[in-house]
Amino acid sequence: MLADLPVELLSHIVEYLPTAQSVAHLSSSCHRLNDYVQREGWRTFAQTRFPSFPTPPPWKDASHALATLSRNWDRRAFVARYIEPSGSVTRLPEGSLVPQWRRPKGQTMGFQPVIDSYEEYTGSKWSDREEVVAWSAGAELVVRVKTMGRAVSHRRADFGDLDHRGHRADWVTYMPFSSAQGRDDITSVNILRPSQRRSPKRKEDGHSVVVGTASGDLTLLNLQNSLSLVSSSEETTYRDKPPRTNHSLDMSSSNLRKDAGDPVTSYFVTNGRKVQSADVSSSKSPLLAACLSERTVALYPIDPQASKIAPLSEVTAIPKERQKCRIWSTQFLSDTHLAVGLGPSVEPVHVYEVTPSGLSKNPVRKFGLDANGGAVDARLDTLGTVKPSSSVYPISPLPASSQAGHASGQLFLTGGYDGIIRLHDLRSPSAHSATYQDPTDDAAVYSLQVLGRERLVAGTARHNIMKVFDLRLASGRAYHYVDVGATSAYGLPDHLSVSPADEEGPPL
Repeated sequence: MLADLPVELLSHIVEYLPTAQSVAHLSSSCHRLNDYVQREGWRTFAQTRFPSFPTPPPWKDASHALATLSRNWDRRAFVARYIEPSGSVTRLPEGSLVPQWRRPKGQTMGFQPVIDSYEEYTGSKWSDREEVVAWSAGAELVVRVKTMGRAVSHRRADFGDLDHRGHRADWVTYMPFSSAQGRDDITSVNILRPSQRRSPKRKEDGHSVVVGTASGDLTLLNLQNSLSLVSSSEETTYRDKPPRTNHSLDMSSSNLRKDAGDPVTSYFVTNGRKVQSADVSSSKSPLLAACLSERTVALYPIDPQASKIAPLSEVTAIPKERQKCRIWSTQFLSDTHLAVGLGPSVEPVHVYEVTPSGLSKNPVRKFGLDANGGAVDARLDTLGTVKPSSSVYPISPLPASSQAGHASGQLFLTGGYDGIIRLHDLRSPSAHSATYQDPTDDAAVYSLQVLGRERLVAGTARHNIMKVFDLRLASGRAYHYVDVGATSAYGLPDHLSVSPADEEGPPL
């Protein structure tokens, strides 16, 4: 009988089960199979059907969330929400608690926001998570910390904002006193992950963010949680006061902490050069790569203990004689390689090696536009025998895959001004291994987001369009919603399903 098989053979059988519904049915067969599925079956299913997602336990909840997310992508089921600071907001460097956030004013041409986010697990359940999102609103940094699961009840939920799911949202904003909209707009935002912070388990250390501006400031901030800035007595005073009708600061008000100083912990030396872009490596001892003055790439160590940090090395990626070419983006492919997107150029992607002493003087690899040495896409700017040129804006590395034999950083995607997304392979002599494009719209690609090794989401320059591509890579997509029967819309029996309002997806 099936229940008499050893665990190894049962795991081999589960690898061929196409849906979470099938695993749930197996679990309902008998006590022994139920015990096996709870211990090993859900883990085998999640890792087999979603191999490109780093999924932590509990495996049953993870399988349900991943299957639901895949189904929503297949059915093009999206729910978009506009978010901005609401309720009580802690404003730095003043340390004041304001009842209402005001949008930035003084912009003459508008601003281009930059964003970074991550999610971490804070408990033993899938629902115990903390999500941190930071983005720029002109010269102001906005940070939202959303707490989910049991941690919400452990905090003072009577002073804070709970959303429609019962999650707590804390808001922090930062804008230096001397900043001016337009002149000091934020051009790069990078949040350090918990493993990269000095003391990741100490909540009072707050969240660390690296911020670069158009005026040449590059700083490391430590944004304390809003509740750690305001004492309980100040919260009571704030709740008892009626909402203020203006946004001016009363520096003598009781809701201002005297010890709430500037959150800047470190200054990176830029010599006043504009910060075009920046990226932080994923290592536990992270490095910061920043594009300065549109031509130079500087590599810095990140040390919260140091007040001023000089670059380890600087590389001039674009010679002075090439006046029309500039650097658009910097992106760590791995701890040992840094990709630079530039243009217009016939080779708009340069890859540098990262060594203990800094960046290699010259690129170890350059990628062009023509992979075949012949025919080139007709939309590229070219005339006669002149080689085509374009600019590369976003760069996004793909997650590693042991099944396909791909190490971290070997495969990465780039989005170009020509509207083409290219897949590059450091191991291949070809300029690119695959292309993704919309034949009806050749708008420039400004942003990329990979969803494991399954899908690619691209933001383009025109019509506010978000495009979704199937990557079709080895060890990529292995779960398909069309395989799910009609028993349950979620691929699980009714007693294991949840309503749409209770669904939670995995971090991406």
